Order: sequence, then C-alpha cells, then structure tokens
Amino acid sequence: NENVAMVKSEYRLFKLIPQMGSEIGGEVVLTPQENKVQVSINIVDKGPVQEVRPAHIHLGTCPTPGAVKYPLSPVSGGKSVTVIDVSIDQLMGILPLAVNVHKSPTETKVYVSCADITNDPSAIMASSTIENAQEGTPVPVVSVPPVDTTPTDGATRK
Repeated sequence: NENVAMVKSEYRLFKLIPQMGSEIGGEVVLTPQENKVQVSINIVDKGPVQEVRPAHIHLGTCPTPGAVKYPLSPVSGGKSVTVIDVSIDQLMGILPLAVNVHKSPTETKVYVSCADITNDPSAIMASSTIENAQEGTPVPVVSVPPVDTTPTDGATRK
C-alpha cells in the first residue's frame, strides 16, 4: 500500500520516585504531538488503592518543587494522560520542572511521587509506528517471522 509510511518518533521517559514515606513509584512519559506534548503518568501503588490523585507539572525539582506550571489530569486507577498546549522544545526550554503526584484532592500538600524532567539524553527513547497516510492513524509496528515455504513431504516445488 503506497499510502503507508513509517513514522519514527521520540518520547522521553522519567522515573517517578516515592516521596514523603510513600511506596508509590512509576514513570512519566512525554510524547511530542506536533506543537503539543502528551504527558502520561503510570504509577505502581503498593499501598491502599486511592481512586484519584491530583498531578501537576511544577516549576523546580524534586523533592520540593515550586508553583504549578501545568495542571494534569488526576491519576485514577494508576494512570493519567493529558495533552498540554506547549511543544517539547518549549517545555525543555523552561527547565527545571518536576511532575508531582499528590496524595489526594484534599491532601495536595502531601507529595507521594515526583519525577524531575531533565534534558538527560538517556531519557530519550525511540518508537516506530506505521501511519496510514490517508487516515493519519498510527498503527503499532508488529514483527512477523518469515513463513517457512520448505515442503514437508520431501518433494521439490518450483
């Protein structure tokens, strides 16, 4: 199909570190989307399951970040996905920044997990997708092993 193109994209991966005695860790993934950034948070909550945990990108660094720069969708069921209206270059241009996950909507001063956003090249990961040029819909790349066409009956085929 001539309307299919391979699209390589980069995303940045940062580790969420438990804070204030919590056991909540995880990861933050920043994925560029044209002139925006998708912020995905995945936490591993070893304590009692908390339905909703507020999350933000703050100015400053862990463990004591400053003011909220970008509000994010609350973490629910261990996940949060938010698209913020800033490019990855603009975001990296205002470092230092930190992603902070709070204990609950009523206990936002209690930080349970924090990740520093850095320009560390080791945080940059690559992913590949196949994009249908007509639809613009990304499709994950799946590797399929080659089919063995050797006859099993000992005969030779042309």
